[in-house]
Amino acid sequence: MSSDTVTIRWHGQACVTITSPAGVTVMVDPFDESIGYRLPDIRPDVVVTTHNHYDHANVDGVPGNPSVFRGLTADGQWAAIDETVGDVRIRSVGTWHDEVRGGKRGLNNLVLIDTGGMRIVHCGDLGHVLTDEQVEAVEDVDVLLVPAGGVYTLLPSEARTVIRQIAPRRAIIPIHFQTEVLTIRLEPVEAMLKGLPIATRLQTNELRLPVGPVETPADGPQIVVLGWKSSGA
Repeated sequence: MSSDTVTIRWHGQACVTITSPAGVTVMVDPFDESIGYRLPDIRPDVVVTTHNHYDHANVDGVPGNPSVFRGLTADGQWAAIDETVGDVRIRSVGTWHDEVRGGKRGLNNLVLIDTGGMRIVHCGDLGHVLTDEQVEAVEDVDVLLVPAGGVYTLLPSEARTVIRQIAPRRAIIPIHFQTEVLTIRLEPVEAMLKGLPIATRLQTNELRLPVGPVETPADGPQIVVLGWKSSGA
């Protein structure tokens, strides 16, 4: 069934599902449930991983039989993604998991999802401020999913810099931050939000955006902090 919206849901850590207007569901970075969350009872059409760490690449735990696009090869090298499934185009841009070009924690990818006339960028475990070339590769972004927890990934100040570099038009959604159930110790989302415009905090894990390109409002994109579970859970 077609829709006039794109739906983004956050399931904890960096696990996000994006459902297109035509109903194609893409899951990015499913986690191992040992970190305290439970994978959603969703059968996505596609699963994408930004890198191979256990809290981002539990492909075998995902229900159903989705197509799988891995951002890294088994030996940890970039595997360029450029795939189209229905009304969704999925691409990757190579980055690093740390500030020394992968010397500490290896490689990472930004995942670009184009659907419904908008571009959504998922940063995975980005560990550094972007280069000019990386910024150019993700131009014209509408929604940015950025890690906010400051451990194993961007420091809060670096996350704010990446937000300015990418300059999304419509929304900024923090992911990968401390919650009451997460067993990995991260910073709370408030650490990244300091100095930014006041965020909208939702009790649900879902944000619906109308299709089509939208000009950046005069007061900038909205910052939306989602809950990690649906309001009905």
